[in-house]
Amino acid sequence: MDFNAFLHYASINGYVRVEQVMEAGEYAVRGDIIDIFPSGADNPLRIDLFDDEIERIRTFDAVNQRTIGELKEYDFDVAGEVILDENTIRNFRSRYREQFGADGIKDELYEAVSNAKKYIGMENWLPLFYESPLPSLFDYLPTAYVFCGRNHNDALHAKCEGINDYYAARSEALNIKNSAAETENYRPLKPEFLYFGESGFEQKLKDVNACFLSPLSLNAAPDTKDEKCVPARDFAHERNVSNAAVYEKLSDYLNENASLKRIIFVYSEGSCERLRGLMSEYNIKNVEKAETWEQAQQICARKKIALIVGELAHGFKTEEYCLVSEQDILGERINRKAKKVTAKDFIEDVSSLSVGELVVHSEHGVARFCGLENIVAGGAPHDCLKLEYAHGDKLFVPVENIDVISRYGSEDENVQLDVLGGVAWQAKKAKAKQKIKDIADKLIQTAAQRQLKKADAYEIPTGLYDEFCAKFAYNETPDQLSAIKDVMNDLSSGGDVGFGKTEVALRAAFTVAMSGAQVALIVPTTLLARQHYLNFAERMKGFPVRVKMLSRLVGAKETAKTKQELADGSLEIVIGTH
Repeated sequence: MDFNAFLHYASINGYVRVEQVMEAGEYAVRGDIIDIFPSGADNPLRIDLFDDEIERIRTFDAVNQRTIGELKEYDFDVAGEVILDENTIRNFRSRYREQFGADGIKDELYEAVSNAKKYIGMENWLPLFYESPLPSLFDYLPTAYVFCGRNHNDALHAKCEGINDYYAARSEALNIKNSAAETENYRPLKPEFLYFGESGFEQKLKDVNACFLSPLSLNAAPDTKDEKCVPARDFAHERNVSNAAVYEKLSDYLNENASLKRIIFVYSEGSCERLRGLMSEYNIKNVEKAETWEQAQQICARKKIALIVGELAHGFKTEEYCLVSEQDILGERINRKAKKVTAKDFIEDVSSLSVGELVVHSEHGVARFCGLENIVAGGAPHDCLKLEYAHGDKLFVPVENIDVISRYGSEDENVQLDVLGGVAWQAKKAKAKQKIKDIADKLIQTAAQRQLKKADAYEIPTGLYDEFCAKFAYNETPDQLSAIKDVMNDLSSGGDVGFGKTEVALRAAFTVAMSGAQVALIVPTTLLARQHYLNFAERMKGFPVRVKMLSRLVGAKETAKTKQELADGSLEIVIGTH
């Protein structure tokens, strides 16, 4: 590898030379060693050279600079859209003055670029750096098929109006004379430098011969093709009658369209297995699961019905296909995005902290946040969190190490700050660890006792259980599916089910009730009891399961009747406060 050629490559492709590599887009040189943090990489690279030969490529931790692993090769990407070289700087300086006049040369952006320094957000003036117009997505995908949905004109008009409003607001703010403390001016580029505009975009659509989709029949229009596509059958009426009516009409609809490729789309793997079981229960045969669209086609070629996991809100029918969605059959589903669980007090962004707020450093204890401060360390500037401890001692924490900071759990202003370097915080941590260990020991003992205890085993009613699960209006999260599976295994084996969320409890209660036993759900408040009662009653509707509530909101006469029904076994589920 040519040493100087590589440094030139890094420089013209947006990488910034620093003393010590800390962030993506930086590189440093120390003798025959090049440290570089490639754009899009998880960790920086350390390239060891012997003359022009690469001896090793290692990944390392940007914080402690320690080696993590080794690589055989690596393909680099540019670090940014703006490459600051002699030509781009000259273009920018000339065009910036042309657009904004002599006043623009005093702007921080102009000064930074003139000195070949990156400026945050300088991509907003990208057209000024290059002589040729900016390429668009059409240029990168010249042979792509372009489809426009209905009302695309309205969406385009609204987008262009928003762009113009934003430009007008920026321009107006620029013309308002602020106080002398205002040091930076944001001079917006005219929208035509960055966007096509309505007429320009419409012309591009004509150039690429875009296809416009319409729900209307336009046989008389030129260049129009009627795909003879109609909406699939909706089973809303049958859902109000009974589950049996839904699957009876579904069977009729699929049989009516047996000459077409029949494919049913479901939201998840769990939905696929459940719907397949229900269809079998109601005598809908020749149903096979497909992993891919190609496999679905093969199943259809054998005149069978394919079940596939995919995103289709509503089905439709063409001259070749009969597509049905899970939502068509079971009703509207609410598709929830999977959410990663994080500690509520974890600080993800410096801007979420207020000056004077109490925080906890994992190694040094309780401190007061005093704001951000830029300090020079190792010959390079770093943004740091300034923390104040007892006796006025200060600790500076680099922003990239913010994960060691968490909020203090109390707003008490009289909280005593820890002594920086003192032993009190370590003692508190040791005490907390011991307490956690004691609690863990108790939990292990409780879990062991649960394993040793045996309760009655309940058989899961396959058909009815699938119908009951299908009434859940959401897609189960991975945690729910795991908990439900564990609960069902415990119920069928006679183990202790522990605890779970509402849907988990619903399915467990249904299984037990359908096995001929009774269920008591105990909650801490009357409000929660009523909420669960309404939820359980709604979900059990249509099944031979009765639900009642016991709380102070229920009258004495109704309470006595409920207790009597519990005693004689005519009531399956009761929900009450403890």
